[in-house]
Amino acid sequence: MSELAQIMKQVAASGDLSNCEVRLPSVSGTATRAAFNVAIVRGEGGRPSAVLAVGQDVTALRVLQNQVIHAEKLATVGQIAAGVAHEINNPLTSIQACVEAVLHKASMATQGRVPNQIEPVDVERLKRIQDGVERIRRFTHDLVGYARPSRVEIERLDLNEVVEHALSFCEHIFVDAKATLDRDLAPNLPPVRAVRDQVMQVVTNLATNAAQALGEKGGVVRVRTFHDGEATVGLAVSDTGTGIREEHRASIFDPFFTTKPAGSGTGLGLSVVRNIVYAHGGQITFQSKLGSGTTFVVTLPVSHPLSHNIEGEKSTP
Repeated sequence: MSELAQIMKQVAASGDLSNCEVRLPSVSGTATRAAFNVAIVRGEGGRPSAVLAVGQDVTALRVLQNQVIHAEKLATVGQIAAGVAHEINNPLTSIQACVEAVLHKASMATQGRVPNQIEPVDVERLKRIQDGVERIRRFTHDLVGYARPSRVEIERLDLNEVVEHALSFCEHIFVDAKATLDRDLAPNLPPVRAVRDQVMQVVTNLATNAAQALGEKGGVVRVRTFHDGEATVGLAVSDTGTGIREEHRASIFDPFFTTKPAGSGTGLGLSVVRNIVYAHGGQITFQSKLGSGTTFVVTLPVSHPLSHNIEGEKSTP
């Protein structure tokens, strides 16, 4: 109750209305999520006489929200499955060529047809093998970590690093869409406090949507990060596709709304993206011109006490 008591104390001091969500212990020993509206009660002469907190149990709602987020995440993983093969095949091709060269030389040496010694070129080949194996290990580890349900942890994130990581999952989607990727990542961005895989999901969904919006002729997907004032960092994902029709704009963030062909989308992507952004205290907007493309802009606070929809904050300062 200490968290709620602290909020009530702040409301008593400021007189402002406060909406908050806190974690409360339950009889079973598990945590209960409760959303509270806290307000000051005034007596005669308008002077504060009490602080009133009205709460509602939202535990089941938060569980359902997290299930929806994870379902959409798995749908996104399905869309980028081809990219996994592409990302793994590149280093495997290099590994195979280097192994064949080293094996051939070793075979020749055992037959006495070449000197039995290691040359600089052999060392370089072995380094390439090592680098390729590490690249595959890192990629598969990251992809499994992204797709697998895990405890949500809040940490200090470099937005540019997360963007680069997410875009690596989308490489094959860009190739299939004939998309040219234009990165414009602002240097020295301050860190944000966020859930890594959820921010990755935001980037991945927006980049995938942008590529798929280009049409058969392809085009440009531009991913930009920026620092908006002292307290906000931003991400903008633009495409040069067909744009969003006027009659669709009011529904673009609605659950299960999609303009993609049947079987090509769940209609949850942008709804989940919006919920993630809001849970992090951020905002998402879009601009679109029919025939000229669309830009989605996400802004996140540099320092923000995250909405308690998200559990399990790391102790990292």
